Amino acid sequence: MAAGPIPQYIRRIVFLDASYSWDNSRHAQPVLQWLQGNPQNHLLSIAYDDRHVELNGRRVVGDDGGTWRATERMVEGLGGRSNFTEESLGPFRHLTAINGQVHLLLHTNPQNQILHTALVGDMNGLICSLTDNPNAQNTWQRLLQPRDYEALVPESPQQATPVNSIAAADAKRSEPAVELPPRNPKAADGTQFLKSIESRSQAEREQSLISEFLQGNVPPETRRLIPLQIHATTSDGRSLAALCFVTSDCLAIGSEQDSVRLALTPGAALTLAGKLGCLLITPRISDAINDAATARLTPQPMTAARESLATLLQHQKLIQQQLLKQGSAGGLVTGAKKDLVLARRLLEHPGRVALYGWHQPDGLPIQPLYSGHTDKYVDYSHGVRLMHNQLFIDGRHYSAAAVLADQQLWPLLSHEGPLDVQKLVSESGWQQIAPPKQE
Repeated sequence: MAAGPIPQYIRRIVFLDASYSWDNSRHAQPVLQWLQGNPQNHLLSIAYDDRHVELNGRRVVGDDGGTWRATERMVEGLGGRSNFTEESLGPFRHLTAINGQVHLLLHTNPQNQILHTALVGDMNGLICSLTDNPNAQNTWQRLLQPRDYEALVPESPQQATPVNSIAAADAKRSEPAVELPPRNPKAADGTQFLKSIESRSQAEREQSLISEFLQGNVPPETRRLIPLQIHATTSDGRSLAALCFVTSDCLAIGSEQDSVRLALTPGAALTLAGKLGCLLITPRISDAINDAATARLTPQPMTAARESLATLLQHQKLIQQQLLKQGSAGGLVTGAKKDLVLARRLLEHPGRVALYGWHQPDGLPIQPLYSGHTDKYVDYSHGVRLMHNQLFIDGRHYSAAAVLADQQLWPLLSHEGPLDVQKLVSESGWQQIAPPKQE
């Protein structure tokens, strides 16, 4: 756990037998300030008495280690024992403080067993920590019940309720647009064009795709920007509101009748974004798009020949079939692909691609933020969504790149803290693509 202010958009911090490194000199004050910032913020910790546990005849923690001692330090750092109320809950000691914003559960472990996995799973620790209301009377009773994860799985997937955050058109507002020439009626359809370049190297294919794209061979949805209202809270509790503009769907090439969503390396995606006055989106914006989406698709994972054109085309058909069945073509789409995203972790892992999203109908992403692939790896599931570099805050123009880097405004566009896009691009190792010159 890093030291420093905790953003107020975070509503819950949970330690599942994982508070080993708690340090009052670094962590107590930021956590207290965060708790004071909103009565809906909660700190939860579940641990067990690991002080005398042995494995192969040796104690598993040192004289100062383990989560039991870390919890004792936490109690002192959050006001001391006198500020906590304690009750017994079977083998657990349940300590609460700050009007129920802090819940610490300590298993006394009379048999001196290793209980880490049991606390999280068999004793329902994860379920308890994610409950809607930590202060509900029966919340922590689940720790004493048999493992009941299956009881929480719904018979049919739940549908997330869209958030009404798509802004209405405003003639007084100078809105940005995707600047591309009109599509040539004689241009190749998406399937035809991709098959025509299939045998080329990756770099040559991406050069051709960028050139064809910039000549305007794209479907109407690729030209469409959706005004999205974004709300956030600064680390000191100040409310922020912005209007940003995102592509209605993943970028695609081809005609309205036959288009294919593009799967590109981040270097190629960045090239297109720059030509269009845009940025790749962030996980924060991916979530905001999903929250507001009017066309909510069920992800269609495929496992065979993931990097082949045939799989990309088959996946395109599955997406289009869902849109046709829903009658939702032309709306703000979610659930089609994973998003290529800008993320701070790329500064620590150059030469990688960051992926996030592919939200399910219940609103949860299949893909957590992931940067395990090299930046040359591309498969059918990758999509490119953009946000325009122009946005509005309180009616004033701002650069999205400047907002991301701003020490106060970054929560509008990021979950991770401020991000210097120029530094990220320069240190990423991504090779941007220069489209061939037109004769």
